[in-house]
Amino acid sequence: MMAIDLRSAGVEVRPLRELTGEALFNEVFFDDVFVPDECVVGAVGQGWRVARATLGNERVSIGGGGAGVLPLRAKDLFALAAGVPQAEREVAALVVDELAMRLMLLRQAARAVGGTEPGPEGNLSKLFSSEHAQRLTGLAVRLAGGAAVNGRNELIVRSYLWARCLTIAGGTSEIARNQVAERILGLPRDPLLR
Repeated sequence: MMAIDLRSAGVEVRPLRELTGEALFNEVFFDDVFVPDECVVGAVGQGWRVARATLGNERVSIGGGGAGVLPLRAKDLFALAAGVPQAEREVAALVVDELAMRLMLLRQAARAVGGTEPGPEGNLSKLFSSEHAQRLTGLAVRLAGGAAVNGRNELIVRSYLWARCLTIAGGTSEIARNQVAERILGLPRDPLLR
């Protein structure tokens, strides 16, 4: 694995626009880019190990911040759900989910502080938090009604649009489910298709 200076000759970075209009990610093109030996990360021939550690840490941070990526929290919906018993129960369930995610985050933080590499629960927390964000924002749109689409409640609109990408970014929910099945539950790997 190599760390490449994106200011190097031959590197072209093109921003990708999000559904919200922001450009947070890029596509990067390399055309005869020279990479010096000191840019190698980890031991030569061990790039996959470095990549797995990097992805594991990424999933921990995405999963740990899944709800944190959104400015909207479940507790923010209580005002919209006031007096609607089923909606109040749905909001309460989302609050409980957020508390469970915080506990998973604490477990991951304890693992990191203890000097242990990220465990497979990073996949679980990434999956849980990204799907939670979509449930949360879906309920918010239902409760806000017209205000969610006419611009009167920008917090809900932006959160809803942002949450759409979370089950793809950092690894799709399908990939995360496979990794949970294989690494946590010990189920057999999917057969390779040729």
